[in-house]
Amino acid sequence: MNAKLSTDIQKFIISFVVIATIHSEAAVRYVDINNTAPTAPYIGWPIAATNIQDAVDLSSNGDTILVAEGLYALKTDITVTNNINILGAGNPELTIIDGGHNGRGFHLGATFSVIGGFTIRNGIGFSDEGGGIYCNSRSPVVYNCLIQGNVSGDGGGMKEGTAFNCLFMNNTAFTWGGGGISGGIAYDCSFIENEAAGADGGGLRLSDAFGCTVVSNTARRLGGGMCGGTASNCTFSGNYAMYGGGIASGTADDCEVRKNRELPSPGDPYFGGEGGGIYEVDAVNLLLEDNYAYWYGGGMYGGSALSCNITSNGSDEGGGAFAATIHNSLVVRNVADHGGGMSGGSAVNSTIYNNGGWITVDGARQVAATNCIIQGNDFFSGPSGSSYFHCCAPDAEHGVDGNITNAPEFVSSSDYRLVFNSPCIDAGNNSEVVWTSDLEGNPRIVNAMVDMGAYEYNPELSDSDSDGITDDWELMYFSCATGCAAAGYADADPCNNLAEYVAGTDPTNMLSYFRITKADACQEGFVVNWDAVSNRLYGIDWRADLINDFQSLEQDISYPQNKYTDTVHVASEQSFYSLNVKHK
Repeated sequence: MNAKLSTDIQKFIISFVVIATIHSEAAVRYVDINNTAPTAPYIGWPIAATNIQDAVDLSSNGDTILVAEGLYALKTDITVTNNINILGAGNPELTIIDGGHNGRGFHLGATFSVIGGFTIRNGIGFSDEGGGIYCNSRSPVVYNCLIQGNVSGDGGGMKEGTAFNCLFMNNTAFTWGGGGISGGIAYDCSFIENEAAGADGGGLRLSDAFGCTVVSNTARRLGGGMCGGTASNCTFSGNYAMYGGGIASGTADDCEVRKNRELPSPGDPYFGGEGGGIYEVDAVNLLLEDNYAYWYGGGMYGGSALSCNITSNGSDEGGGAFAATIHNSLVVRNVADHGGGMSGGSAVNSTIYNNGGWITVDGARQVAATNCIIQGNDFFSGPSGSSYFHCCAPDAEHGVDGNITNAPEFVSSSDYRLVFNSPCIDAGNNSEVVWTSDLEGNPRIVNAMVDMGAYEYNPELSDSDSDGITDDWELMYFSCATGCAAAGYADADPCNNLAEYVAGTDPTNMLSYFRITKADACQEGFVVNWDAVSNRLYGIDWRADLINDFQSLEQDISYPQNKYTDTVHVASEQSFYSLNVKHK
């Protein structure tokens, strides 16, 4: 588990208790299954309760219960009605709440209770909600717990509540879904091998997940990893469902969705099989990679994708996406029988490249495309049926509706940014632009007109020949974006062209190069001078001779400072100084 998060949560718990003591005298009670002399009110280890419920029943708002390591076998739920803290005092893996399939681990209701440091296992939700933990709001907090092997109809591991840094494993929901959690919030949690045997959300259902890992969960119907809610900065891998192997419904941003599968119903192969990665999800900045669907949408089915990377997915139709709305995205190396890149839906300012179709149209089949690059795809047979507006595509009518058929001119076969002479630069139409940034996060419109494809060409940021020097600098001094050799010496001074670019000096003037311009002793010490340039950071190093290594004196000196005074080595008989520079 995440040690840093554990510490942060403990700080939160301490604050919670301190706040409570402002209003009342909060007590600390103790529970130890192995204690031989339990005596109420259980305010020390020697008189600790042996039953958690006994300590809970005596507790008031703000109280804390510390529970020693041991196996606590339950005959019914631990029911909490006040705002208290119940904390494992040892190793969570050795502080075990075992429901024995007699009831849940905890019934927390809508309290502001905090539970932490336990293994909660073998619970069952007889009322069909929350096998391990039941809450009827998101107010209760559960942290640093292993929630394992619990069952219910809705929320096998946990119903509602808020979980921090917990592991949900091998829990099952038989009726509604949410094998791990249903209706709650999860921060930095892991969901592994949970199951929604009856319906939706193998890992999570109608919940919000932040920084979670969701692996190898299954759902009978929707969302093997997650169904509904919001996922942010999460990883979904190896999950299975009939619709949406990774995620179904809801929204997702900054997530990785890899190696999920969407398979049809075992009893009816024509039922299901849609959305290997995601199904009807509104996605922003997702990586959809190596997902598979039996029928439609290997990467995604329906929904929308903004600034997403959809790569190496497969299905029968729409290897990358089926019936989806895609903006600002990259759709590459996907495969399908029909429409390897996309089938159906629409695409704006996206690059659909190097996709494969085993039977018909591989790039974009029956897609409404605007400002897109649809090139380099394996084409087998049949018309695409797509409509193009300001697109670069081989089957477009060149010169009609702003379309072109030229090669797009990328940086390389695997780098889909445009080079300086690409015909796709300034060739789009601004009316369909819905986002201010391109796929790389750079400004979407640099000149008056938007570019085609997922990336906007910007000479101040682009490097067409990948030599470490931006196009605008090469254009300024050599009249061509690929006009200089980085290792060359255009003006025969001591610095090569790359060094001059980094330093901000003039590569065509032999008197302009990076160096210490003056070094003099003064009353305060020894002063080193140089010609400073904006957007650069400078550093000064020192050594006493030519044998020993340099020692750093100061780094990250910003323009307009152009000198440094060494007040440490004034008495040295000799000193050697080195000046370095980097882009800010």
